[in-house]
Parts: sequence; C-alpha cells; structure tokens
Amino acid sequence: MIAIGNLLYNHEIENLYTSIITGGKIFSSNYRSSISFDRTFHNFGKIKIGEIVENTFVINNIGTDTVIISNIDSSCDCTTAIPSSTIINPNQGIRLTVRFKEDSLIGNFYRTLSISYNNIPRPTIVTIKGVVIDN
Repeated sequence: MIAIGNLLYNHEIENLYTSIITGGKIFSSNYRSSISFDRTFHNFGKIKIGEIVENTFVINNIGTDTVIISNIDSSCDCTTAIPSSTIINPNQGIRLTVRFKEDSLIGNFYRTLSISYNNIPRPTIVTIKGVVIDN
C-alpha cells in the first residue's frame, strides 16, 4: 500500500500513516497517558436508507495514568458514539459503540469521530464508511 499526503496538515493522512506503520493499531500518547485501538476504521459496506448499523471498537489504556475521555465529536448527526465508560484505568479497556443511520442521502459516506482525552491537544480519529442504497 502506498500512502501519499502531508501528515503535518492532514490528520486523516497522519492516522493512515500510523495505521500502516503499526499494522492497524493506533497509539496516541503524552507519555503517561497512552491509548491503543483495536482498529480505527470500519467499512459497513452497503446499507439501506434508514437502516441503523453499528460497530464496536476497543480502546485500551496502555499508560500509567487513568484516561478520561472528555469529548467525542462526530462529523455528522447521523453518526453517534457510545463509550461503555469515559474513564479507563491503566491496563484496562472500554468498548466504543458507533451507530450510523442515514435517512435522506443515498450514495457513499465517510464519517469521522474525534476522540479527545486527558487534555491531549490532538484527538484520535475513528473512521467509518459505506454506501447507502435505496430500499
């Protein structure tokens, strides 16, 4: 796989590079607060308009400090994220359930969730994509 882009100005390219280098395991860290994801991308494939689909990501605390998720921003109201907890103790993990439902647009979709924690200035990005088809 070849990845082309400027990772200094585009967080999606940065996450792609990191994903390639780490074999799909994304790590975000400020030395004492470190998290890893089982993966940061999911393709739902084809879904019917109005259908609710969901996928669960696993976030692990691999640091020595407790991780507190302070915010999860979605790129669209059609996408929501529900963490099993906003507090992750060292050497523990949580589930992040991502739900997607599109009621009006047909075609390809690409949505992101920005996960902020422990005042780290750059959020970690989780991405979903797929194709909404007519019934």
